[in-house]
Amino acid sequence: MSNMSNIPNVKLHPESWKQIKKGHPWIIKDQYTSSFSKSPFLRAIEKNQKVILLNDPSHPKIKARVWDNVELQASFDINTFRNQLYSRLEDSILNRKTLFESRDNMYLVFGEADFLPGLFIQKLGSVLLIQLYTEAYKDHFKILLKYFKEILIKNFPDTHWDGVFIQQRNHDKITEIKESPWGRYKLPNELTIKEFGVNYKLLVKNFYDQGIYTDMSAIRFKLSSDIKAAKSVLNLYCYTGAFSLYALSLGVEKVTSVDLSKKYLEWLEHNLGLNPELLTENHTSVAQDVPKYLQKTEEKFDFIICDPPSFSSNGKSSSSAFSQYEKLLPLCMSRLEVGGKIALFLNTHSITKNKFQKKIEDIIKNNKLKCHIIKHLGLEQDCPRRKGFPEGDYIKGFFIQKRA
Repeated sequence: MSNMSNIPNVKLHPESWKQIKKGHPWIIKDQYTSSFSKSPFLRAIEKNQKVILLNDPSHPKIKARVWDNVELQASFDINTFRNQLYSRLEDSILNRKTLFESRDNMYLVFGEADFLPGLFIQKLGSVLLIQLYTEAYKDHFKILLKYFKEILIKNFPDTHWDGVFIQQRNHDKITEIKESPWGRYKLPNELTIKEFGVNYKLLVKNFYDQGIYTDMSAIRFKLSSDIKAAKSVLNLYCYTGAFSLYALSLGVEKVTSVDLSKKYLEWLEHNLGLNPELLTENHTSVAQDVPKYLQKTEEKFDFIICDPPSFSSNGKSSSSAFSQYEKLLPLCMSRLEVGGKIALFLNTHSITKNKFQKKIEDIIKNNKLKCHIIKHLGLEQDCPRRKGFPEGDYIKGFFIQKRA
């Protein structure tokens, strides 16, 4: 689209304006959005406020995304948009520059939190993955890719990139990862990346199951001093073992990883093989349902990580992590040494941090558990949070310590 002189004006629901003023970037489907035109950009005005919206007509829920709050009399054209796109991309990438020294996996762009709504870019070693959760960039993708390449070459002239790949993830429909015009080879099935000195295998062509949760990387680092101080670590729902290998790299004497999936535990063992310097004799894998393991084991630990899947099934029944904590937290406390600590997490945007905290506090009170919450854990560093946007603040964690 080259001419933006006639951006359509649209009316927004009063609730939409209320949320915009709080910082929320989405316009959710309502009776007003049904009259939106198909134009890539929309303009909404109320009193002394004017916003430019990226239109997203094909999305079943999110019908537009706030691109900019502008002065009432200010103009907005294609050059304005492109200048903003470039500067926001560069700011996002440069904000992560210091992380390049310590880890290969990170977000260079984290969507709405970087004021690039619906656009996420991951660095996985020398591979770059652009994920689009909206079709709003469809007409601008070539210029986006051009800017992205220019910014990387300008700011990282000595860095080798093996390819840029694209994945459309609009409204829960995930397409195959595709090569971009800027790429040197086909996307590999398997890739080894390094995080804080530890090697991990990724299956980069998998849509959700790549082998490591990039958004947990900053949390691992934040917990490093507490993990290092522990003699024993229990990693529940361990997946492919990122916390377990990190604990071994920090010199923990005993690390136990528990997961119901033998596939993930085999993946964990493969990761151990990628790190021959780690003392693998200090590690034990247990293929078992987590609550059953906690009920049967007699071992106690100084540090426990508990990060259950949002919804899980053991083959006989299914449950949500939120409700499962009523059973999990008392069991974890029974396996924790006095003075020991638990890092527990909930991964969903549908439950707020306050609601989760209230749940944990009620469990502690009702079960008369001798512990207290030390601090909140959540998204940070390359995965920033945006004020007024609870949907983007999906990882909630609490750090709990056991008292005598």
